[in-house]
Amino acid sequence: MRENIVRHLEHGEDHLTAARIGTSEIGLVVFATSMSIVADLVPVAFTRGIVGRFFFQFGMTVAFAVLVSLFVSRPTTTRESSRWC
Repeated sequence: MRENIVRHLEHGEDHLTAARIGTSEIGLVVFATSMSIVADLVPVAFTRGIVGRFFFQFGMTVAFAVLVSLFVSRPTTTRESSRWC
């Protein structure tokens, strides 16, 4: 996301506009990537048997971390880039 914002800054846009446009252009891609990771890991967490016991904590931990990262990074990256880039 930040690379796209920097690209808009290099094209001469001000910080706030570059952050807003850069985030909106790539926001759906970041969301889709995060959802695909979650869609892969949640079923692994509910696998039965001995494999399920090993992978339950792994699948749920990574899926939760990806979701938290998505919902924290999107507004935080936009806010930081509009001020500091």
